[in-house]
Amino acid sequence: MCGIIAYTGRRQAAKVLYDGLTRLEYRGYDSAGIAVLNGWRLDCIKRAGRVCAIADARALAGTCGIGHTRWATHGGAEDKNAHPHVCGKFAVAHNGIIENYAALKAELSDMGHSFSSDTDSETVAHLLAASYRGDLLDAVGRTVGKLRGSFALCILCTDFPDAVVCVRQKSPLILGRAADGVLAASDVPALGGCGEICVLADSRIALLTPAGAELYSFSLARLPCVFAPNTLRASVCDKGGYAHFMRKEIEEEGAAVVRTAASFDEGAARRLCADGFSRVFLVGCGTAYHSALTGARLLEEGLRVPVRAELASEFCCRRPLLDRCSLVLAVSQSGETADTLAAGRLAKKYGARLAALTNAGHSSLSRLADHCFLTGAGVEVGVAATKTYAAQLAFFYAFYAFLRGQKAAYLQKFAAAHRKLLSREGEIRPLAAKLTGAQGVYFIGRGADHPSALEGSLKLREVSYLPGAGYAAGELKHGSIALMDGNTAVVAVATQKELKEKMKTSISEVRARGAFVVAVTPFDDIPADQVLSLPACPQRYYPLLTQVPLQLLAYHAAVCRGLDPDRPRHLAKSVTVE
Repeated sequence: MCGIIAYTGRRQAAKVLYDGLTRLEYRGYDSAGIAVLNGWRLDCIKRAGRVCAIADARALAGTCGIGHTRWATHGGAEDKNAHPHVCGKFAVAHNGIIENYAALKAELSDMGHSFSSDTDSETVAHLLAASYRGDLLDAVGRTVGKLRGSFALCILCTDFPDAVVCVRQKSPLILGRAADGVLAASDVPALGGCGEICVLADSRIALLTPAGAELYSFSLARLPCVFAPNTLRASVCDKGGYAHFMRKEIEEEGAAVVRTAASFDEGAARRLCADGFSRVFLVGCGTAYHSALTGARLLEEGLRVPVRAELASEFCCRRPLLDRCSLVLAVSQSGETADTLAAGRLAKKYGARLAALTNAGHSSLSRLADHCFLTGAGVEVGVAATKTYAAQLAFFYAFYAFLRGQKAAYLQKFAAAHRKLLSREGEIRPLAAKLTGAQGVYFIGRGADHPSALEGSLKLREVSYLPGAGYAAGELKHGSIALMDGNTAVVAVATQKELKEKMKTSISEVRARGAFVVAVTPFDDIPADQVLSLPACPQRYYPLLTQVPLQLLAYHAAVCRGLDPDRPRHLAKSVTVE
């Protein structure tokens, strides 16, 4: 979940690294650090806090270095646990988990090594120092052979003042080639103006020098290193005049939905469905799981076979009924979500077909899958998924229409409805401020509105830190209604005509206990304290509309509380550890 970056070339490395870290900060912001080789001297500045806490590191001299922005796993957000970690001639930046670090640390301690941090990552620097006999690649090969877990590493050694060694094993790492040097980073946006990229596969070591990149296996066999054009523009990572990325990305949802619908790959869908299947599992985490819940309803109706949405982490905790007649569709914005990747590997182990829905064509998930579908969301920087959720829903609607031999015509009209919803933002700001005074905010919905309630609750919790939960409305009276009183608020999503009367009953029940109720609905007879009206659309598509006011509600609640919705505490954009 951390972000790592490396550079060697003709420019001042620290400035390149700092700029890259600001573009990687969505991956973690508990601490940050930069290490630079200035000749045969190693300089390192690292501190707890966001990347701006090491702004003075930009003055470090030297043209070769590494950087890190951290999401804490082992050890708190303290200066001592910040990366890069240094031992002897080596400095290391690490993303991932070293699962056997405790045994390695004990072994190194018996050899006389002393540790200054609480991290698993520092162990790697000490292993390198203990293994080094003058051959840098040999030391790296010996070290990675002892590591268990997931890791992407950027390594400096003072004996090689213009070289960086990079390692990938189950954590993303991408090389970039520019006119003035070579970079490596956890994600493409940090590579800036690199014209070409090379996505490292697992069990690969890359040696970067100003002359280029050399690629090796873990056994140090030389491999070809192939670069491809980088199609990502650096400007897409700018806020574009908005106060926050989250608000900018909500604005971009209309275009994301239209692009996703227009780019739906019917040929890939036809190949996927050619042999048929007896059961389908949709797996994902967080927001991706919520989109899968809506997708499961649509695909079950379209395919006429059982379709279940499951949390990827729980899917891996049992032995699901998988065989050659099963399809697993893994949903992940980044394509690097560790639990979702584990679910995909489990599916392939049991012979099931694996399809992927992701926003990143170069990701681990896209390469693992037998079939890959890409959304048209573009780069999403805000940690809370907004336009990628809309794009995932658009994919499922397009897939459903394909299965029914139709066109998802409404998706092309969504942009107009989206603009209409955004024009009502003035109603949402004061309502969001009112909700911040509640001791708990609970979201309810029935049928197709239940996933919307879950996602709306998640958004509010993750960016505003207001306590609450999402429920199937009918379940309230089976326990959770005990939470309702005059200090609570309820957001009721009610868009399904055949369930309207049941929703009105649920709303009346919570209002009778004193809860303040907000209804998100196209109907004009819902008994709520305040209504956020939705424009008319085919009933099936209301989940796509519903998420817009719910996202705005979460965004403005965070802003009202003085929080940064782009950087919610303890969270990171890409969850690369299980």
